[in-house]
Amino acid sequence: MREGYSAPAGPVSQTDAAIPNKDVTQRVRLEDADTVSSKPNGSSAPNRRKKPRGFLSRKEKITLISLASATAVLIIAAIILVLFANPAPEDDGLILKGVVAAGVNLGGMTPEEATTALETATKDTYSKLDMTVQVLDSQITLSPEQTGAQLDIAAVVRDAYNYGRTGSRSEREQAKKNALSNSVIIPITSYLNLNTAYIRSEINKLGEQFSSTLEQGKITLSGNAPADLNVQNPDTTQVYQTLHIYVGTAEYGLDTNKLFNQVLEYYNINIFQVVGTCNVVAPDSLDEQLLSYYNDLCKEPIDAKVDPVTYEVTPEIYGYGFYLDEVKDQIAQTPYGTTLDIPLRYLVPNLTVEHISGDIFKDVLGDFSSALPSDSNWAANATLACEKLNGAIIKSGETFSFNEYLGELTEELGYIEAMAYEGKNYTMVMGGGVTHAASVLYSCVLESELAILEHHHHAYAPTFIEVGRDAYVSYGSEDFIFRNSRSEPIQIKATVVNNNIQIVIEGTDSRSYEVRLDATSEPIAPETLYYTMAPDNPREYVDGQQLVAPQNGYKVELYCYMYDKETGILDRYSFHSLLQYDPRDAVVVKIKEPSTNPTDPNQPISPAPVTPGI
Repeated sequence: MREGYSAPAGPVSQTDAAIPNKDVTQRVRLEDADTVSSKPNGSSAPNRRKKPRGFLSRKEKITLISLASATAVLIIAAIILVLFANPAPEDDGLILKGVVAAGVNLGGMTPEEATTALETATKDTYSKLDMTVQVLDSQITLSPEQTGAQLDIAAVVRDAYNYGRTGSRSEREQAKKNALSNSVIIPITSYLNLNTAYIRSEINKLGEQFSSTLEQGKITLSGNAPADLNVQNPDTTQVYQTLHIYVGTAEYGLDTNKLFNQVLEYYNINIFQVVGTCNVVAPDSLDEQLLSYYNDLCKEPIDAKVDPVTYEVTPEIYGYGFYLDEVKDQIAQTPYGTTLDIPLRYLVPNLTVEHISGDIFKDVLGDFSSALPSDSNWAANATLACEKLNGAIIKSGETFSFNEYLGELTEELGYIEAMAYEGKNYTMVMGGGVTHAASVLYSCVLESELAILEHHHHAYAPTFIEVGRDAYVSYGSEDFIFRNSRSEPIQIKATVVNNNIQIVIEGTDSRSYEVRLDATSEPIAPETLYYTMAPDNPREYVDGQQLVAPQNGYKVELYCYMYDKETGILDRYSFHSLLQYDPRDAVVVKIKEPSTNPTDPNQPISPAPVTPGI
């Protein structure tokens, strides 16, 4: 017979037996004898008296037995029909579909396949990965060395395989239905050998961090505000006042039992990052207090502006205090229970003249520098000229005159006298030295490839800058004039740093090359001129004494070389100009022998020797 099936069992009643026993036979016979009586006529015909109630005849008993037997046969046949119509399914040896362990779906696998799948999924996890538990901004790490996590894969596979194969028939059938309709997770924590006491202890320690009562925050102020907030170039590093912002303390509620169970659940599904939840009652917002301090103490900075037509720049105005939104963000990021100190100082606008210039004048078109000589007056005048030139903006197509832009060099403007050339005469000149700034600017203009309308060079070769790069200017006569021949505006940046004039022309440069200047020069030798004097001249000059130092003249060819910006390789060059500097002849004293007509010792003499370097 099939499994789950068994034949009906139980004793059969003697009255229901198909064959009567001996006692029954005897009893029937006695009953039959009792029914015989004499007829009135004396015949011996049997007397048919009425049988007692509840007593069956032999024939009736046989009929009942036959009906019972037929009923039993029908019941047995029905059972057999049911069993054979719905036979028990044969075991296919596979884990039920929907059975999951350690995050791996083992459904439809053999125990051997399930073992391989679990080994692959967990070989680098339980015994190697740390379990991290995060609650708000705190975190603990549970290492496998401390937790002892080591999965017994064989035991897990055994439980997965036995699911739906154990228990009563109804329990087995219900398990199969569950597996087909839902994922059935096999608990594996009991097979991990976890040190649960250690895990709970660490979670309890984490819980101690989140055990506090509510305390409201507050803001206080120390220090004194500056006397004047309308300063042009203030010190933005100095702190005048400080806001002390205590952010308050929150009330926390961490359910460590819930978190412990959550950790075990994550171990169960082979995941090693747990984010716990914590009830937090935060202190009231400090925004209202902060806004009150802001309105009382702070002044917003104002950005610099540029006129889109004239390109004139309106300078920025510095603010004071703190940036409201920035401090709000800092408060939001400050841990509870701590104090945040906010310094109050002068605030730099978002857009300064320097920033705006950087947007419009983003490229260097030309730049040059030159060291100042030791003459302090010369250096002072050159520095003053650079201060005036610095920031000058020249629109596209606009002409720039050096003399007009600086104006007449007067004492009222701060200029002083310095030794310089006026033509070929070396003398004290008001503003002597500004030609040094003009010469550096000239080199920048050449590198920027701007159109030069007027330019003069010195009569003698200059010693303060390379020959071919100088520009001689004199207010009211010789000027240096150029035009911005570019399609965008340009700006002059002129400074004196470490006793060096540094000038840069900035703008928007679309050129693929940069220009550098170089010159070839051919010297022109000076002559020696003798100045005859009497032996008893008033200044007591002696024979052979040099009154004027000689200086070579030069023929100079100036070239512009174009270098590729990416490779630095020379692309081409062009001739720019031919200049000639006159030589300066030497003047030497010659003492004349006494004669009948002596030379007048009081006659004029030539200028004093030129100081080298001027």
